[in-house]
Amino acid sequence: MTTEILRSMLYRGADLIRDVEFVIFDEVHYVNDLERGVVWEEVIIMLPEHVTLILLSATVPNTYEFASWVGRTKKKDIYVISTPKRPVPLEHFLWAGKSMHKIVDAEKRFIESGWKQADDILSGRDKVRAQKEAEAKANQRGGFVDRGRGQSQRGAQRGAQRGGPQRGGGGQQRGGPQQRGRGQPAPRGIGNIARTGRGGGRTTAAQDRNIWVHLVLHLKKESMLPACIFVFSKKRCEENADSLSNQDFCVASEKSSIHMLIEKSLARLKVEDRRLPQIRRVRELLSRGIGVHHGGLLPIIKEIVEILFARGLVKVLFATETFAMGLNLPTRTVVFSGFRKHDGRQFRDLLPGEYTQMAGRAGRRGLDTVGSVIIATSGRDEAPPIWALKKMILGDPTKLRSQFRLTYNMILNLLRVEALKIEEMIKRSFSENATQALLPEHQKQVQISEATLEKITREPCAICDIDLETCHRASVEFGRLTVRLHTLLLASPVGRRLFATKRVVVYRKNGVRTVGMLAKEGVSGGAAPSLQVFEFGPQSLVRHPSDILPYLPMFRHYFVPLPRLASDMHLKTCKVPLMDLECVTSAMVKFGGPPYALNNKKIANKELIPLASSWEKAEWDELDWGRMKELQVIEVLNERQQQLEIAQSCQCFQCPQFLKHFEMQHDEWQVKENISQLKQLMSDQNLQLLPDYEQRLQVLKDLGFVDEACRVQLKGKVACEIHSADELVLTELILENVLAEYEPEEIVALLSAFVFEEKTENAPTLTPRLEKGKEAIIDISNRVNDLQVKHQVILSSEDAGDFESKPRFNLVEVVYEWARGMSFNRITDLTDVMEGTIVRVITRLDETCREVKSAAKLVGDPSLYTKMQTAQEMIKRDVIFAASLYM
Repeated sequence: MTTEILRSMLYRGADLIRDVEFVIFDEVHYVNDLERGVVWEEVIIMLPEHVTLILLSATVPNTYEFASWVGRTKKKDIYVISTPKRPVPLEHFLWAGKSMHKIVDAEKRFIESGWKQADDILSGRDKVRAQKEAEAKANQRGGFVDRGRGQSQRGAQRGAQRGGPQRGGGGQQRGGPQQRGRGQPAPRGIGNIARTGRGGGRTTAAQDRNIWVHLVLHLKKESMLPACIFVFSKKRCEENADSLSNQDFCVASEKSSIHMLIEKSLARLKVEDRRLPQIRRVRELLSRGIGVHHGGLLPIIKEIVEILFARGLVKVLFATETFAMGLNLPTRTVVFSGFRKHDGRQFRDLLPGEYTQMAGRAGRRGLDTVGSVIIATSGRDEAPPIWALKKMILGDPTKLRSQFRLTYNMILNLLRVEALKIEEMIKRSFSENATQALLPEHQKQVQISEATLEKITREPCAICDIDLETCHRASVEFGRLTVRLHTLLLASPVGRRLFATKRVVVYRKNGVRTVGMLAKEGVSGGAAPSLQVFEFGPQSLVRHPSDILPYLPMFRHYFVPLPRLASDMHLKTCKVPLMDLECVTSAMVKFGGPPYALNNKKIANKELIPLASSWEKAEWDELDWGRMKELQVIEVLNERQQQLEIAQSCQCFQCPQFLKHFEMQHDEWQVKENISQLKQLMSDQNLQLLPDYEQRLQVLKDLGFVDEACRVQLKGKVACEIHSADELVLTELILENVLAEYEPEEIVALLSAFVFEEKTENAPTLTPRLEKGKEAIIDISNRVNDLQVKHQVILSSEDAGDFESKPRFNLVEVVYEWARGMSFNRITDLTDVMEGTIVRVITRLDETCREVKSAAKLVGDPSLYTKMQTAQEMIKRDVIFAASLYM
């Protein structure tokens, strides 16, 4: 079963789960899948304790990280069993110039000489070299006439024709080098790519036709069949199979076996369905040992192809990459039609994990000593780059990354069953694994910090006990606001100019207060902005209790005096993080040279010593920010002034032991702050997806799916029944009674918009009633999306399952006519959507009808219940619901 069905059973609390002892997850790297990965995580999290999990995959590099997550989530020991070597090793080749060139051997060593040969052939350099060699031989045979007038044309031609690699191969016959010789293929130059309209590995059908004939005949000659050729387009699969129209790979006995299996398999179909164009076409291909396998095929056809391939009767199979997932059908040779694919968003190189998954079909255990993988590079004038091939063939697969996200269905189901809180579900997700794994360490640190806190006892003081804590709190807040002020100033053009070269600044270096002047105006960008400063503070940085005091006028007399001689100063340019800047002073170092000239002790003594005489000089006052007019800057300055006034009004300054007591207060505050931060990290509020949960919950409240106390209402219970479609829109459609006025065939046709999302060129012809239903669905969808945008669940309606801009209604006519009894052969004429896609949509529609039927029962709508039952009966017929050959 699929993970989606298992998830549904877990939410429903199906009795069957109690009897399950083992659950095997094949191809568990599906956790990486953007759409379905979340379902795999949900199932792993929700399976009961008594169930033993077995997870299988060939392409998980971070095995231990994933295993530790499963172990922590299920509170069980996880045993990682891995095989470092393949039972049948693989060799990898490039196909160029009608021959194979080995680029990776069975020991996974990259062979650059093989790549170079392929690159020379594809770029035409080998022909240039052959031509030069032919000319050299012609010269040796007397074709060169040394009369000061160059080469005799006649002699050169004659020599080239005799000595050329093949007849017409030198390009030196009549017509000159521009004319193609009979034995020479067209040069693969820039013009060739221009004709295809695209470079980068995408070719025309005509180019592909030639390459597949040569390649497949070569494999046949070398006894390297059967072969699976991976193509990254359904259309190209068909075109490539057509290119072998004159080839036959089967002997009479094999043809008989193929015929008998096809006849037996198709016997379960109506006579009319057996004559479908797709069936006739694939049947003809299979009779010659050629197969195609992609999502556009009828399920029964895919199964026939799989069975014949497993029996070794299909010698050449053109398949999309889904063939490599979940089907244990190894082959002698795997061929890639290219090394780039479109992933729905962009055209990119194959990822190492994708390549490994497909290449892994090569090599049959017990039959082959080695498996062969060939990369065909049709339409290119050079071999794929070495770095790209190394990464793809020898690189580590993509690490498993959590695709966990919250869905409305998940939230409603968890609120309804109450067995697992949403926060617990988020905590147990793979995305929170790193954070949750640190919890024991955080708890340990909290215990240590709490023990330290008990030991810190500030000695009683009649003066400091009054308001030292208030003074310290104001000081800390002043420091925080200062960092905020500096960030705002540097974001403002006026403020940035005040951070001028040679302005004196005070900052902390490793917690010790020191000084310098700006060596460069402004700040360097990046995640951690910094200033370039010429430092002239003390050479030895020793921490002093006064270093924890904020840079306030009444504290400056406590500061450690600055060096009075240049020889005691640390004169060097350095980077200072903006976070460490304490004060931008009103002082400027006024001398004509560049900042680094101050390295000269004589100049430093003259320019810097006057400044260093006392902290209490006016030059050390903060720069007046009065000219700043930005509202945010003014607000921060006002808040800072308030904290300054609070600190100044405190009586604790009068204590002779103030500095000692302030330090003790600061130590206590630091430990408390550390405990607070650790507890924050451990709390639910730190969960990454919590804000998304709160936003989605607000949408559900606004729509009336849950009440203010988060109790699931009738709408929410209906939405819990819906897994195969947009639960919010479909629930609104049911409860607004929109479907009541439609007949069963119309309802099922309209519901097809919830399960179909492919692009298509043909616009459907809808009846006025279906048009009205379409408008009702779009209206509800827009209302739901507006609410989601309002609560920032999505940024725009395009981010959601938009019914208006996407071609979601393009199979409405097809489903309507199918439900009314039209034959499958005739409905395929209504659309350009492939047969396999039509079958998949109508099969999913059966599931959607079942869910709407359950919803109708829940809300007490017998009319809708009956209509949905009738709709299911109408669509469940003939080739679309033919029983699987595997059953």
